[in-house]
Amino acid sequence: MPTWSLLLALALPSSARGAGLERGGVELWGGGGAHATTGFVGGQLVNQSQLEADGRLTAGWFSARLDLDLHLNPAAPGVITTPYAPEWAMVQVGQERFRLRGGVLNPMISLEDWDEWDNYLPTYSLLFSGASLGRVRGAEAEVAFEDGTAIFAFAGQDLDFGVKPPPLVVGVGVSSEQDAFGTWSGVAAYPSEGWYAAYGSVEVYPLEPLSVALDTTTGLSAGAPFFVGQLVINALPEAAVQPVARYEALWDPEGAVLAPAPGLGRYTASLGARYAPADPVLISLEGKLDGMGLDPIPGVFLGLSLFQTDPEAGDADP
Repeated sequence: MPTWSLLLALALPSSARGAGLERGGVELWGGGGAHATTGFVGGQLVNQSQLEADGRLTAGWFSARLDLDLHLNPAAPGVITTPYAPEWAMVQVGQERFRLRGGVLNPMISLEDWDEWDNYLPTYSLLFSGASLGRVRGAEAEVAFEDGTAIFAFAGQDLDFGVKPPPLVVGVGVSSEQDAFGTWSGVAAYPSEGWYAAYGSVEVYPLEPLSVALDTTTGLSAGAPFFVGQLVINALPEAAVQPVARYEALWDPEGAVLAPAPGLGRYTASLGARYAPADPVLISLEGKLDGMGLDPIPGVFLGLSLFQTDPEAGDADP
């Protein structure tokens, strides 16, 4: 496919092993990645691609992060889809317990990420598409603890809410990654839009070869209640081939969020797998049913990612 060939040509320079440099107490890192998802939904071809360039800087108590994204729809040449660059553009003061960030941020709430290679399946969930926080242009204060838990509060404009000018959002959250579980949960309010939501995201690891995640959003949209949630089961999370199952349900009686019409429910059911044949390549496959009303729409998707993961050391990558 021409789209895949173009992706591979552009991805190779940016998805190589990231470059790091340390000199005079200043640490620099540069990397990036590329991704393409091709699929058939109801017999129609769909395609989405992303190119990304990343940079990190740490100097004592100061750090910075820049993630520049270009999301393209190859079926419509010249059309750039959101999120537009940057995904991150922030500076941070403090690297120990107390941290303050400013710029374009992504609060650590909910399971999924903008970058497809950080997600379990090549398609985004209903929750991420229409009921999650977007990129916030503002500030965030965080208190981090030695066990990997962080409590944070943020305020700013949500650049992905879908109205202009971007509305004010304020919120608080907690993130934690432990041996037996992880959570990325919080609450947020958009006073001008009448949007108030609680985000509950918990992943547990009951057995070594199994992880189970429950990711939900419950709230009000202009006074209309809604709930959307996904259950994700990932078998063999440390293996080269990882089977994945996902089920999503949406309760949106007034059609305020993602229901096709008031009174109609919606669900999706997916089976897929992730395969990492060699660093830094990731291949993901998904078969999916999207139930909108009475007639579920089948789809199949193939994703290819070439990327350099963020550096493990330093807090320029919060």
